Order: sequence, then C-alpha cells, then structure tokens
Amino acid sequence: ELDRATYFEEGYFDRFFEEMAIKCPKGTRVLLLFSNFCLISGITSEHPIEQALLKQNGTFQCIALYKEGVKQAPGNKKSWLRELREKEEVELFVIERV
Repeated sequence: ELDRATYFEEGYFDRFFEEMAIKCPKGTRVLLLFSNFCLISGITSEHPIEQALLKQNGTFQCIALYKEGVKQAPGNKKSWLRELREKEEVELFVIERV
C-alpha cells in the first residue's frame, strides 16, 4: 500500500478514508504526511487529501495542518526540478474521525 500512497492512483485517498471510517472508532486520529509536489508540478490542480476529506461529509475533520519547506538540495543538472524543489512543501495533516 505504501507505493500506492507514494504514487497515488485516482481515488486512492477516497478509498483510504472509506476504510478508515469502517475500521476506526470516533475520536481516532490519523497523521498523514504529504508532499505538495503533485500540485506545484501541475500533475494535479486539486489537493487529493483535501478533496477526499470533502467527500466524507464530515466523517473526518482536519484538526491541524503543518507545512515545512523541503530542505533537500536538488541536483544541478535539471533547473526545472530545482525550481520546483524550492517551492515544495511537506504537509502533516492531523485528521480526526468525528
């Protein structure tokens, strides 16, 4: 499942939250670590976690979101990738089953 999350396929996070709604009692907190690379590179225009949360009709609530710039220095060979890495952020979502 880790590969599916890393290179998430269409509907991955929808299925993730549907399973969490079945398996997790109310009050359960889940931490999701996510890179915004797909957004800044134009792979997708909508945040997949935020969109999946909206579809859950209030079953889950994001109670905190932390963002930090990526500190990995990109190689010098691809300037377009270096420019993207400068904008990339890692996001930590704290999500609660309500």
